Parts: sequence; C-alpha cells; structure tokens
Amino acid sequence: MKNTVIFLLAIMLSSSCKKIGVDDPKISFRSRNARIIGKWDVTEYYYYDGHLSGVNKSGDPAEYNIEINENGEWYIYEDDWSKGYYEGHWNWVSPSGSLGNKECFVLGRQGHPILWAESHILEELRDKKMRSRFNFDTSDPRRYYIYEWVAK
Repeated sequence: MKNTVIFLLAIMLSSSCKKIGVDDPKISFRSRNARIIGKWDVTEYYYYDGHLSGVNKSGDPAEYNIEINENGEWYIYEDDWSKGYYEGHWNWVSPSGSLGNKECFVLGRQGHPILWAESHILEELRDKKMRSRFNFDTSDPRRYYIYEWVAK
C-alpha cells in the first residue's frame, strides 16, 4: 500500500507540477490553467528599451484590472471593476521555437478597428502572483514591458 501511494504521488508531481517559467514555483498542485484563471490587478509595469527605462504608476496602462475566464474570454476594467475598457478572447500559444507549452498566452481584442493581439510570455505564474513580458516591438527584442500582476 505504501509503495502504491508513493508511486501515485510521483506521477502527480512529475506531470502536474512541472516548473515552466523562470520564477514558477517548484511544486504546485494547480495546473497553469487553474492558476491563470481569475481576476488580476496590474500593480505596475516596467518599460525596457535595451535597459530599464521607467516604471509607470500613472494609470496608463498600469492601473487596470483584468479578468481571465475559463471559457476563453477576458475583460479589462477600471480599478473599481465597474466599467470595462476592452474585451476579447485569450488562449495559450502553441509551443514553437524557444517557447514551450503554456509559456505564452495571447489576449485578442474584440471591437478594435484593427486586428490587435498582445502576446505575454510568462516569467512567473503562482496562485496569487503573475509576471509577464510583452514584446511590443517585434523587430527589436530589447524593447518590451514587464507586467506585475496580483490575484484579486
């Protein structure tokens, strides 16, 4: 019986608790889907242009809330969660190049005059904290934002 319990625990740890992001927890009994679903506050973001160029706390766009739903929808709200700014669909990016499974998610926006999508590479995804990297200039990988998120 003891060997069976140890065997089942080893299978659980090897399949659902893999560390994917640079600062992911070493062990988590929640899947990456379960950890990303929910309401998140963007507390601040950092702008890089080859080096740290600034920290924005002015409200554009660092002072917003995002809700990521299990059904593939997402919404951005004001601080009081009352008025929505944007909405759309999100999904995990398929593994390719240097990105593995569930290391990057895309926020696609609806109702925008041009096709718009934002790819966030996850550097950390915990139950209450997330850090993502958004490369806004595809021609220069040194230009990006780092977003700090906390679960609501």
